Amino acid sequence: MLKRLERTGRPVILAINKVDRVRPRERLLPWIAEISRRFAFADIVPLSALKSDNVEALKRAIVFQSCKHGVYALRIDSCIILARYLAAR
Repeated sequence: MLKRLERTGRPVILAINKVDRVRPRERLLPWIAEISRRFAFADIVPLSALKSDNVEALKRAIVFQSCKHGVYALRIDSCIILARYLAAR
């Protein structure tokens, strides 16, 4: 999967959901460090969608990467639609 993403040449944001369920918590950072060594993600955002923890950070990361790559007319609410559109290109 990472090789396929790399071939697209587009920035990839890794959203790690359900981080609130990771036990012990100390396991999360080493895992994030390991995955970041395997692929040059544009951003890595750990979050808990159920608890709405860090969801805004994911939206900001999507907006930032989109603007950085030429997509300027964007509402925060449209982030998921935009992400799907960019993934389909």
